[in-house]
Amino acid sequence: MKNRVFVPVAELTEVIQDGAKLAIPKDSSGVAMQATRELVRRGVRDLHLVCVPTSGIQADILIGSGSVRTLETSAITLGEF
Repeated sequence: MKNRVFVPVAELTEVIQDGAKLAIPKDSSGVAMQATRELVRRGVRDLHLVCVPTSGIQADILIGSGSVRTLETSAITLGEF
């Protein structure tokens, strides 16, 4: 395990550019909120968001920040919040 490399989330999200198509699973599936934060911080726009099958706070944040152009979903819910 000595050679294991950990890449910062900010660096991982650099491959996601304006106009990218992203699949986001429901909140309990464990997509890192830090990745969502980095996309908003960088000002990524025109995303095609595919919620598999639904999404929650992450989709809400991306939509609210103006990052999403197209949305495919059956629902966006904040669950018990």
